[in-house]
Amino acid sequence: MRKVFQICSLLFIISALWTNHTLAQTNVKHPVKYNKEFSGIGPEVYILPPPKTKEEILQDQYFIKKTEQVTLLQLIDKQELSDRLKRINNANLPLGTIKLLNGDFAEARALFLSSLNTSMLEKDLYNQQIVLQNLAILEEQSGNLQTSLEYYDELVSLAKKAKDIQREGLLNLSIALLQAKLGNYSAAHNLIIKRSFPLLQKAKYFPDVVNALNTLAAIKESEEKFTEAKWIYLQAIDVAKIYKDETGLAQSLFNVAELKTRIGDSILAIPDYKLAKDLAIKYGMHTLLVEIEDSLGDVYLDSGNYTEAALALSSYNTLKSEFINKQILL
Repeated sequence: MRKVFQICSLLFIISALWTNHTLAQTNVKHPVKYNKEFSGIGPEVYILPPPKTKEEILQDQYFIKKTEQVTLLQLIDKQELSDRLKRINNANLPLGTIKLLNGDFAEARALFLSSLNTSMLEKDLYNQQIVLQNLAILEEQSGNLQTSLEYYDELVSLAKKAKDIQREGLLNLSIALLQAKLGNYSAAHNLIIKRSFPLLQKAKYFPDVVNALNTLAAIKESEEKFTEAKWIYLQAIDVAKIYKDETGLAQSLFNVAELKTRIGDSILAIPDYKLAKDLAIKYGMHTLLVEIEDSLGDVYLDSGNYTEAALALSSYNTLKSEFINKQILL
């Protein structure tokens, strides 16, 4: 009898513990997975999140755009580097250019130096200047800014001997950009104002003057002197309009639009972007077109103009694919 009582007591305790455990489990708040209102035949129905709106889908697409831009930006940088490099029909220089564009600085340097020695032995001043400029660009790309400056100084001396004021003015622009990279902003400013501008104005090739103004504005922007930078970009726009330099105008409009966006005036930047886009289409400025659609789409999205943002994204994706395919085939 006592054993029976002990067994009953034990069963009672176990039952009480199980009841408490069940109640405790009931009180724990788990995520609702099923639709409790469904009472039909069959398995329980999951509660699914509501479908995304068109705006949310578009925002996701813009997020993907940003994450996939690395390859595009690398190709744009490579294209811009290629445009800066000079080319001559020389056995080593074209190969050196290819090596530099592929990031093989040591091989490119060796090939360029070999080309330089050949041009010096042949007393070919024209080829010598081309190779020196490529060497200056190579050292800039590899981070050897002081060595790059030494090559540019040599190039300026050769330009002076040849009395080539246009070339001397452009070389001073390149030197100013290097000085800015080194943090010597005052030196960069003086190089453009006191050396480059007077020479380029004297040469009377005004697309170079527009380029010089954009370069100075970019340096001011890197100093975060945004008011000065904006004013200089506007001067570049005026000069480009006066002398009908429409490709320079396209670049200047894009630059000032990018600055406006950077300082929070993105809505005011839209007309500049759109005019820059029209000119870029007119003159086949493919790289600039990709950049314009990229920025313009972001502005539309941030301002809540989803219709225009969707159109800009579609155009950007098309232009991006065309640009990448073209670069891969080169």
